Amino acid sequence: MTKALLLLCATFLIGVGSAFASGETEPAAGEQTVSQTNEAPMLKAMVDAGELPPLSERLPREPLVVEPVDGIGKYGGYLQHARTITHSDWYMTLFVREPLTNYSLDLSHPIPNVVKGFQISDDATQTTFSLREGMKWSDGEPFTADDIMFWYEDLILNDEMTPVKPSRYKRAGELVVMTKIDDYTVQATFTKPYAMFAEIIGAWPLRSRPQYDPKHYLKQFHASYVSSEDLNKTVREAGFSSWTELLQSRKDINSSELPSVGQWLPTNDKSAPIQTLVRNPYYWKVDTAGNQLPYIDGVERPLVGDIEAKVLKIVAGESDLAAGNIIDLMPNYTLFMENRESGDYRLQEYLWQPDSVVVYFNYTIDDPAKRSLYNDIRFRIALSVAMDRSAINTAFYRGQAHESQITPPHGPPYHGERDMFKKYTEYDPDMANRLLDEIGITARDDEGFRLGPDGNKLTIVNFVNSDWPTESPEVAEMLKNWWAEIGIRTVVQPQAGQLWYPMHTGNQHDMSMRGAHYGGGPIPPAINPNAFALGGTGWQYSPMWGLWLATGGAEGIEPPDEVKKLREIQDRIFSTADQQEKMDLYTEAFTLHTDNLWAIGVNAQSGFMRKWVFSNRIKNIPEVIESNLYSAQFSTWYLDD
Repeated sequence: MTKALLLLCATFLIGVGSAFASGETEPAAGEQTVSQTNEAPMLKAMVDAGELPPLSERLPREPLVVEPVDGIGKYGGYLQHARTITHSDWYMTLFVREPLTNYSLDLSHPIPNVVKGFQISDDATQTTFSLREGMKWSDGEPFTADDIMFWYEDLILNDEMTPVKPSRYKRAGELVVMTKIDDYTVQATFTKPYAMFAEIIGAWPLRSRPQYDPKHYLKQFHASYVSSEDLNKTVREAGFSSWTELLQSRKDINSSELPSVGQWLPTNDKSAPIQTLVRNPYYWKVDTAGNQLPYIDGVERPLVGDIEAKVLKIVAGESDLAAGNIIDLMPNYTLFMENRESGDYRLQEYLWQPDSVVVYFNYTIDDPAKRSLYNDIRFRIALSVAMDRSAINTAFYRGQAHESQITPPHGPPYHGERDMFKKYTEYDPDMANRLLDEIGITARDDEGFRLGPDGNKLTIVNFVNSDWPTESPEVAEMLKNWWAEIGIRTVVQPQAGQLWYPMHTGNQHDMSMRGAHYGGGPIPPAINPNAFALGGTGWQYSPMWGLWLATGGAEGIEPPDEVKKLREIQDRIFSTADQQEKMDLYTEAFTLHTDNLWAIGVNAQSGFMRKWVFSNRIKNIPEVIESNLYSAQFSTWYLDD
C-alpha cells in the first residue's frame, strides 16, 4: 500500500481526469472534470488558418484544472512589466518556469503541478510521480518520463555538467536513484526515508530549477548523443570552449528556441529594449469552465536603467507588478502609498520567511576569555534584554516588524507568534546587569566598561554584513550604545558580503550580524541552515560546529549535544509523511533554539518589506501569496481595463 499525497483540498488547485478526443470528458472517480473546452481567440484563429493543431490535440488527456479565486476570467491583453537587467532573470523564472510540484494556495502542503500526482511508499524511501499522458512541449513534442530521465542521467549524473551533486537530492549522503517505470511514470528512490522529497522539489530554490529538460532539443548539444567531431565543431562555431558551456547556454530561460511547458514563451532576448513573451499554445492547464489557460496573451517587459526608473514606471501606472524587496520598498514606501490612486495599483503583503537582523557569537573563537563568555547563556541573555527592540522597530520598520527572536512565519502551520519566540525580548537593562554580575565580570576599566573574565580589557568587534539587511550597520550602532550602558564595549565594523562570508566561515570573526530566518512559506524549515545547523562552514551560528556536523566529526569542532539533537530532529522530519508529527518536531527544534539562544534576533520584518505592488487591472490574484508567486495561480490572472 502507498500513501497518496496528491489529492487536493476542494478549494484549491484540483487535478483532473478527462479525455478531449471529441471535446467531451470521461470523468474519473473523485476528480473534477470539465464538459467542454475553449481557447484564446488568437489561438483559434491559428487553428482555423491551419497553423496550429486543434485544441483537443494540444491538451493532455488529464490537464490540470485550476479554480480561479474570483471567477472565470477573460482572454486578452499584455501584462506590462518594467525591469532592470539585474533582476530580469529572476522575474523571468516566474513567467516561464513550472515546477513538478507546487504549494497549495494557503502554502500548507505540496500539490501536483507538472506531474499529475505523486505517491509516497509506506517506508517513505520511494516517491512515484505520474505524468500527464499527451502533455506536450511548446513545440508540440511529447513531454514524457524521458525528459525527467534526461535531467537525471545526462545532467545530474554527468560529472562534467554537475560535478557537485545537489544535497537536496540526497539522503544519508547518497544521491537519489531515478527510475523510468513507463513513459508516464518515474520513481525516485532513496537509501533512507525521504517523505518530504515531493515537497522539497516544489519549494525554493528547486521550484525554479525543475527536474526535467527537453531531451529532444538539448541532446543535440550533449556529448552522449553527438559525435565529438560534430559537437566540437558546433562548440567552436558558437564561440564556447566546451560542450557543457554550449548546453548551458541553450538552457537559458530567455532563449526563444528552448522548448518550454510554461504559460508564456520569450520571443527575443533580455537585452532587447522591450522583451516580449507570448502564450504557449500547448499549455496544459484549463479553468473550471474548460478554458485553456493562461487568460493573458503575453508580457511586455521594457528595459529601464535602474530601480529609480522602475519605481517611476510603477507610480505612473505603467508597470503592472513588482516585488517589494527588489524595488527598495522601505525608502520608497511613502512614495508608493501616496500614489496608489493616481497609479491605480495596490500593495499586497506576501508570505515569506520573516527576516531578522541577527547577532551571532563565535563559540569557537581562539580568545579563551571571549569563548567562555559567548558559551555562557547568561551573557547572551544579558545582551538580548539590553536591546530596546521597540525603538529599532520604530526607527527602521515604521512599527510594522515583530519584536522577537528569530522566528518562522506567524499563523499556521508554524505559528511564529507564539510566546516562545518572544523569550528574552523585553527591554530590561537591570536584568542584563544582574546577569553580567552573576557571571563575575564586575570589575571595570577607567571608562566604565567591564573587564573580561581574565581581568583584561574587553572589546568585542561586531563584524556586520552590510549587504543584508542593509540597515544592519545602523542597527548595530544602536546596539553598541545600549550594550555600553551595561558595560560591554563593542566596535562596529561593517563589511560587504563578499568580505563578510569568508571571514565568518573561516572562524576569523568575533561577534557578527546578518539577516536570518527559520524558513517558512515556500521554504520548509527542514532545509533552512539556521533552523537545523546545515551547510558546514556556511552555518552562521557557528561555522566550526556546522563543519563538524557536515563531516561527521572529521573536521571542525564538536558542538554541544543540543546542537547535535537538531540534526536528529531534522532527520525525523524528512522521514515522516504525517503533518502533525512534522509540526510537533518543528516545535521541538524551535524550543531548542529559544531555550539556548544560540543567536539573538532583533525584529522579524515579515510585514513591511514583504509586499508586492499590483496594478488594480489584474484580477484573480489570491489574498494569500508568497514571494515567488508560483502558487498564486498566475495562469488565471486576467486584465480588466
